[in-house]
Amino acid sequence: LLAIDYGTDAFKAALVKPGVPFDVLINTDSKRKTPSLVALRGEDRSFGGEASNLVRPSHPSGMMTMTMHN
Repeated sequence: LLAIDYGTDAFKAALVKPGVPFDVLINTDSKRKTPSLVALRGEDRSFGGEASNLVRPSHPSGMMTMTMHN
């Protein structure tokens, strides 16, 4: 069974098996917490830590617009 704790800023996932203590999974960065972030660039989609590396202010004023969809 895969359990996912999806929060506004980050999410965690755990693997649960009968008779075995649950294990929090690690991501590709060897971390248990993954940013809840998606970056879109043309046809490319990035998720989590990879997306957070792509986020930077792109407006000349240094402002960045972020839109959340429920």
